[in-house]
Amino acid sequence: MAIRAVTFDVGSTLLYPSPSVAETFVSSAREYGYDIPVEEAESHIDACWALYYEEYRRDGDFWCHHEGCKHIWYIQYALLCERCGVVAHKDDVVDATYRAFLRGHHWGIYEDVVETLRALQDRGVTLGVISNWDTDLLNILADLGLSRYFADIIPSALVGLRKPNPALFELALERLGVSPGECLHVGDADDADGEGPLAAGMHSLIIDRHAGVHAPGLTVIHDLSHVLDYV
Repeated sequence: MAIRAVTFDVGSTLLYPSPSVAETFVSSAREYGYDIPVEEAESHIDACWALYYEEYRRDGDFWCHHEGCKHIWYIQYALLCERCGVVAHKDDVVDATYRAFLRGHHWGIYEDVVETLRALQDRGVTLGVISNWDTDLLNILADLGLSRYFADIIPSALVGLRKPNPALFELALERLGVSPGECLHVGDADDADGEGPLAAGMHSLIIDRHAGVHAPGLTVIHDLSHVLDYV
């Protein structure tokens, strides 16, 4: 069956933080009188991700509503404050760091993204976004000029469903007007972007930009342009 639609994850698939989380945190802290080397902040980023994955394994449903999405970032930035000695203005620094990433100017587009989206559109493929994200994703993609490529954008917090729940992918299929066998999903996470769409009867590709290790049975690509080979 021919692929008529392709859906995409966003973080580490289409976009990356730019300036980085560490750089943004340092800039936010500087506004309140803290002079923290970027290298020091960067040394604690792995601990922040470890905290994220601990919470995700415990209950990833924080992605299903606004306050949950906000909380998962707040606790990571609070950990950065703790590790870097930010005490007196901790709440202010956490909030400033969080708010910086609510708009497109703090996100970079990977070099292979726009060309791939254009090529898929030229082939008549319908494009969509399915992402575990707050509703601010709509503003971010609009700021970056990417909204024009997508027939539908579904942040998890907007619909109360999150990947890898097959119901979220089934909702996207309904809204895009295609059957599961006609849709390919592309993302970077084995469970959210591999197991989820496959459980919904869709096709899946894992984009690996960091030379990671992946679960058996998943198809992995290393450049987004390789999506064209499967359409």
